[in-house]
Amino acid sequence: MPEEKYKEIDDAKEKEIDMEISEAAKRVPPESADLSKDPLERIAADQRKTLFFTRIIGFSALVMAIAVVIACVIIIPKAIYTLAKVNNLIEEGSTTLENANATLSNIDSMSAEIQTAADGINKLVDNNSEVLQESVAKLNNIDFESLNEAIKDLSDVVEPMADFFNRFR
Repeated sequence: MPEEKYKEIDDAKEKEIDMEISEAAKRVPPESADLSKDPLERIAADQRKTLFFTRIIGFSALVMAIAVVIACVIIIPKAIYTLAKVNNLIEEGSTTLENANATLSNIDSMSAEIQTAADGINKLVDNNSEVLQESVAKLNNIDFESLNEAIKDLSDVVEPMADFFNRFR
């Protein structure tokens, strides 16, 4: 009885293997579906095709890796140089902004001082406006014709005295 069980198991395994082979044959492309060949020959042919495509993929990967390395060798130093320049520009811009802020602060303080000075001048003008108005009124009251005549008369009197003193010199 145990032999019968083993035989049933062997028969089931053989059926399973036959099914797998028939399914694998269905999956094989039509050009390699030549069932007259030995299964090992078919496997070897499939392996050669796989090896061929694997080599193509490997060669492509190698070319891509070389291209990436070359690109990195060329691009990375330029990128580092560019980043250093950008960093310097940012530092210069920051320094310029600090200087501009300092200048604006100085302008603000100067503006406040000018405003204080203008307020002082306004107070001075306000405090002395009456005196200035009186002075302008007195200047308007001066008779310049009479003043000019008096200056001419004085000049006529002083001229002979100047000549007299100039002789003794």
